[in-house]
Amino acid sequence: MFSVCFGLRRWLVIRENQAEKAVICLWSKRIGRAGCSLKTAFCTIFCCEISEGEAMLYKPVRN
Repeated sequence: MFSVCFGLRRWLVIRENQAEKAVICLWSKRIGRAGCSLKTAFCTIFCCEISEGEAMLYKPVRN
């Protein structure tokens, strides 16, 4: 199963086994940041997963 994060009319799919990892929503041009969890993964633009100290950007996936 997958957790879905919606942003700019695009869906970002994140695997359920990564639900315990921290998720950060990146805003336009990194002007602001807001934290969010996969259980309530509604993000404005993109969701990034922080893994091993690095942020990995998930590419938008068409559904």
